[in-house]
Amino acid sequence: MTRYGKVVLVGAGPGDPELLTLRAVRMIEQADAILFDRLIDPSILNYARPDCVKIFTGKSKGCHSLPQDQINELLFEAACSHKLVCRLKGGDPYIYGRGGEEVEYLHSRGIECDVVPGVTAASGVAASLLLPLTHRDCASSLRFHSAHRKRDEPLADFGDLTTDGMSHVFYMGGTRLKEIRDAFFRFDMGSLCTPVAVVRRGTLPDQSQWVGTLAEIEEHDLDLLPGDPVLVIVGEVVTHSIKAARPVLESISIGRSAV
Repeated sequence: MTRYGKVVLVGAGPGDPELLTLRAVRMIEQADAILFDRLIDPSILNYARPDCVKIFTGKSKGCHSLPQDQINELLFEAACSHKLVCRLKGGDPYIYGRGGEEVEYLHSRGIECDVVPGVTAASGVAASLLLPLTHRDCASSLRFHSAHRKRDEPLADFGDLTTDGMSHVFYMGGTRLKEIRDAFFRFDMGSLCTPVAVVRRGTLPDQSQWVGTLAEIEEHDLDLLPGDPVLVIVGEVVTHSIKAARPVLESISIGRSAV
């Protein structure tokens, strides 16, 4: 009877390696093999043992990940030959990280799994801008959306896109800004005056952002590169940000804690 190893899905956070959790670091240090995504900061791999097998699961050309079926099979093969496999994913594995698909596949093949949550992009990026995602004065609820669908399907009908008392965060929104704007327009024309922040490479030293309104998004050249991780925050909470007060795309300084 074949004895399989264990696979642990580990959230690496939105980019800044200092946002790793203690448990995430421990799993990386103990792993016999690590399968890591394109957006993982390379310095995070320094926590791994010298003899740890490191497998890149992203394509450098075109900035696209490997097909999910292929990643699933790589995870299974790694678990067949290693005692502890770390699947290192950006953000949180269970928030638009396809973690659910990977665990379901591995479980169906008899592989034991565990999940280490990570700081998701919404909270990490918002914190870097001192932008509260909820606020007693304007936002008592919060919704996360994916700006992409399986097999690159068009944006679905998001339903109630009210901005009254609600904040919206769109993951992977860099190539879908017009569609996001139009989705709000279809629901409520008045929402086009709603503040929005478009953040590129959030929590990283070269983070930049544009701040304006939904109506102004298409008027500005945001200079986004293919493959750039982009988060879009929509709602009155944007006006409560300390660092996102100027309506231009600009680089900002990401603070580091002193130790």
